[in-house]
Amino acid sequence: MTTYIGEIPIPYISSFEVDRGAKTLNGIAFLGKDTLPYLSEYPDTNLRTFSITGTLLQDSGVTSNIDDMAEDLLGLRDRLVSSNYIHNFQGRSGWLGVRETDSPKTANSLVTREFSIDGMFLPKSLYRTRMHSNSIIRSNNFAFALGTDDCDNYIAIPIGATYSGGDGSSISRTSKDGTITLVLATSDSNIEWDIGEADRLNGECKIFDEKGVSEANWVQVYARDREFTGKLVVENALYRMIFDPSTEYITIYYWSGSAYTKIDDFTCGTYTRFTLVETHPDIIRGKLDSGVEFELRRGHPPMIDTDTDDLLAVALTPANQSTSTENYLILGTSLYICSNENFTIVNSTKNLGAGKKWIFYETVSATAEDIAHQAMVDARMNRELIQR
Repeated sequence: MTTYIGEIPIPYISSFEVDRGAKTLNGIAFLGKDTLPYLSEYPDTNLRTFSITGTLLQDSGVTSNIDDMAEDLLGLRDRLVSSNYIHNFQGRSGWLGVRETDSPKTANSLVTREFSIDGMFLPKSLYRTRMHSNSIIRSNNFAFALGTDDCDNYIAIPIGATYSGGDGSSISRTSKDGTITLVLATSDSNIEWDIGEADRLNGECKIFDEKGVSEANWVQVYARDREFTGKLVVENALYRMIFDPSTEYITIYYWSGSAYTKIDDFTCGTYTRFTLVETHPDIIRGKLDSGVEFELRRGHPPMIDTDTDDLLAVALTPANQSTSTENYLILGTSLYICSNENFTIVNSTKNLGAGKKWIFYETVSATAEDIAHQAMVDARMNRELIQR
């Protein structure tokens, strides 16, 4: 049975030890005294060591190979402890601060690899998750300020989580995985939650290696140093971005209720490779070798930083428009693009101007304006663990 640490699958665990604890003891000798040393005791920190061992097994009929599975383990090491939650495994729930992972190749087997993971265990009975956000307004050409003009900071929490904190109100958006709750946190920047086990894998930011196969066989990626063999796919159950070096397209989709529906293919310079910079369930950041950077946050539309080149639509033919007091323009029916800079759409070239761009779908114009304004807020989030 597969066990999940965060959203990373760990199959075939043979041992899970979390019952080792320690406290510091020091023998203090007194200079010039003919007495036995004094034993000084320091309080228990409540941190316990853990160790996990098991076997990675190459299953038949799946695209993930044994090397992919070993790479997943490295994703645990890349992540903050607050993302590595394990639920009710052998009666224990908590977070794993991963210090080391190991899964060496052996010459006598290409389909199995022994693995080990060790570090510190933080029990759920003593800790809970908190999202701290030190939000600021992005530099922009529209005189927008944080907390005004609907430039509010909304933090999306895991689906199924019971939360407290924030500014006392929330909004919701319907996604592939269910309803995503976004909590207002413009002034009170701390939101605490207890995770819901049934939905803890839903609504997160995810990465896939398309590998040139059908979607059902895409390989989910967790480690930042992944060497992709196919297109890069990034999604958050609201939006999907696909980066294809063979066409140099950046393709953006929105969740339309039953499937991802394409907004358009976009081009922005020439690229052959992509690099993952940050890979957490709450946010994914990356860059292309053309200089383009991208970002996808949980519960929010995707951002493409096109300061180096203009962004060009391939199929859409929006009307000629320019921003004035507002930071967003219309791409098509219920399709919008916003920016932190004044920009112009030129129909004849399908030119969308340079600068940071958010492309999104919204059927209510007032809500589209709110989304465009909220894009001006840099949440500067940090997921952490605090004592109960």
